[in-house]
Amino acid sequence: MSELKQTTGRASEFKEDFILERFKSKVVWDMAGSHWHNTHELYFLLSGTRRYFVGHSIYNVSPGDLVIVPRNELHRTACHTQEHYDRIVVYFTDEFAATFYQQVGREAFEKFLHLGCVQLPLRQQERVRQIFVKMEEERVRQDAYSQFMISQLLCELIVLVLRHGNRSQKSADGNESKVLEAARYISDNYDQEISLQDAAQIACMESTYFSKCFKRVTGFGFHDYLTQTRLKKAEEFLRSSRLSISEISESCGFLSSNYFGDVFKKCKGISPRAYRQKYQKNE
Repeated sequence: MSELKQTTGRASEFKEDFILERFKSKVVWDMAGSHWHNTHELYFLLSGTRRYFVGHSIYNVSPGDLVIVPRNELHRTACHTQEHYDRIVVYFTDEFAATFYQQVGREAFEKFLHLGCVQLPLRQQERVRQIFVKMEEERVRQDAYSQFMISQLLCELIVLVLRHGNRSQKSADGNESKVLEAARYISDNYDQEISLQDAAQIACMESTYFSKCFKRVTGFGFHDYLTQTRLKKAEEFLRSSRLSISEISESCGFLSSNYFGDVFKKCKGISPRAYRQKYQKNE
């Protein structure tokens, strides 16, 4: 299994195209903060319950539910009830799923990635569980055919979800809904100057109370969330555009290119320029 380079509330990077993890909690546990990573994530709950924050939505996750998190999407899990839980998580890259979207179509793949939390009929829940079991068996086997077999199992899972899955209803109380509305505003206006007071006004809350609610729901302080949103956008520009570092800094709402460089290096461990060169080299 690949090691995950992760700092709470920051970007995370995997070195492999496919990773599968099984985790049984021994204590009631909340993820300390939201994070994102360079792979897509499938989170399948086997037992217990969880509360899952993804992007601008919150879901109450029950056994048999599958949460789909696109790459570079902020997300975080937390307790829903005071009980232990058991889950399987798969991380995979676009390249690993190429067999599916090349044969079925990119549109279907994108639809799958943005389903959020999916509820499946009992029979299909068991089929999904068996697919994950077979993936784990192939991961352990590690012969010349394992990667191919796992990619085929992933294709089967995607088709199964597209055929039989129903989107779970989002779940948020009044205050959570207001916080998510403010988070969406930040995501849509990251290039503008946004203060805590501005966001609190969007949520119709007093600033101090809003700050506490925002931290509880998203796992971020307001200013950290704004910075991480801007950094995510900057990563996209560095990978896919020819804009200069200064232009990217300005486009993402940073005060100066020097400040942007310092924040980016603190988060990613390398400068924006080195990140771009590394990504283009890998491409």
